[in-house]
Amino acid sequence: MPLPIKIDVTDQCLSARGGLVLWREVIDQLDLKRRLEGSLPAYKIATAASSYEKFEATVLGIAAGADCIDEMDRLALDPAFDAVTGELVTARSYGDYYRLFDPQLLKNISYALINMALELRRRLGLLGDSFTLKLDSTNHEQHGEKIEGAAINYKGHWGLDSILAFDELGFQYWIEPRQGATYTSNGAPEIIDAVLRRLPRRIRRFALADSGFCNNAFFTACATANAFFVCAMRSMMYRPLIRRVNHWQESKLLFRDKRPCEVGSCVYYPKGGRQTLRVVFMRALRPNEQSNALFSDARYDYPVEATPLDPMMKVETRGALPSACLAKAKRRQVGPRRLIHGKKAASKDGLTMN
Repeated sequence: MPLPIKIDVTDQCLSARGGLVLWREVIDQLDLKRRLEGSLPAYKIATAASSYEKFEATVLGIAAGADCIDEMDRLALDPAFDAVTGELVTARSYGDYYRLFDPQLLKNISYALINMALELRRRLGLLGDSFTLKLDSTNHEQHGEKIEGAAINYKGHWGLDSILAFDELGFQYWIEPRQGATYTSNGAPEIIDAVLRRLPRRIRRFALADSGFCNNAFFTACATANAFFVCAMRSMMYRPLIRRVNHWQESKLLFRDKRPCEVGSCVYYPKGGRQTLRVVFMRALRPNEQSNALFSDARYDYPVEATPLDPMMKVETRGALPSACLAKAKRRQVGPRRLIHGKKAASKDGLTMN
């Protein structure tokens, strides 16, 4: 039997952005106003909305779905947005406010983000005895007409670029928009230093990065920060090193399309570098290639990763890439060097240690 439905009419304004109340609570609990002292533009005379109120409204505006400053005028008409923000101004005023940020203020905000991310992790009881920093960059393809700094990147996309840093739990420590076509690893050493030096000394440090960060600046920054790293290598770097691998071993690991793989490793000292690296190769025979091809002309696909190497230690790898070693180290809460160079064997994962 159908149930009757009664519709009541109200003259109250409704909003679909009630979730902003949660954001409001987070901002209050973080004491964002105090933490951003010295990171926001200062006005010489009083204005209708303070510098912090404009910044806070911007943060809440982004949470509400605003993707340009013109949207701030529309959000000002929303009762929920009006309830959780302070004094609101026009979109033009917000634009004038953003232009007051100089490079030093932007840098101060980046440092404040690191401090707040670490504070959140600490309050949640997740600041244990290890920390993994993950670096990445991304391009932001643009289609608008009011974009400054856009350029054509190596993928042929017209837009901007950014470099980001997260930890293994997803907390963000760095986001820096950059002009289009900026090289991937530009600024990486500063990020590594800024984040890792804020950690307590007892915490073991790890760093992960893709092949765009595979250079001496990244290696040196990790060594200075006392961080064990795993970094993918570019083809132009690892191709000359393949002939150094004297023995390929079968692995239980599979390529991304389920092809069987072999694993090998070699030692590499980058020109101008400060430390010896261990390069680990995983190769899979390309489709339609013969494993017993004559004249060694079989073609393979290679995922390759580089890690630090202590030259006084003997390393033998059987079926495990450094990233797998790092994951196991995190699970067991032991250092990767102990996992790779230790005296005990971890045959369960196919890694033999000598």
